[in-house]
Amino acid sequence: MKNLEKKSLAHAIGINLLIAGSGYIYMGRWVLGIFAFIFFCALATAQMYWAILVLLLVMTVDMYVFHKKHSAEVLENATKDCPKCAEKISVRALKCKHCGSDLPINSELSTSK
Repeated sequence: MKNLEKKSLAHAIGINLLIAGSGYIYMGRWVLGIFAFIFFCALATAQMYWAILVLLLVMTVDMYVFHKKHSAEVLENATKDCPKCAEKISVRALKCKHCGSDLPINSELSTSK
């Protein structure tokens, strides 16, 4: 799941509409994808087409929420607080873009939480 920021949410939702569960597998959620596919097949066998539509809608919303949550976590892990002005800056920054202070190269600054 660490490469999720490179994954396209639209692509995941699209392939999930073609083959139920494949969007989850694409996003790295293998177990959930396999269970979603099995559940989809069971609904299709029982000819519960309204339930299939509800399942696809729920999976789409869940993928959107998961992607947004993970994107926020990635952004949070990529920033730290400047020791001088406490503004958020990149963990790779050598100089604060807000106050202009030089940052130690191997600083043990706390990441933003």
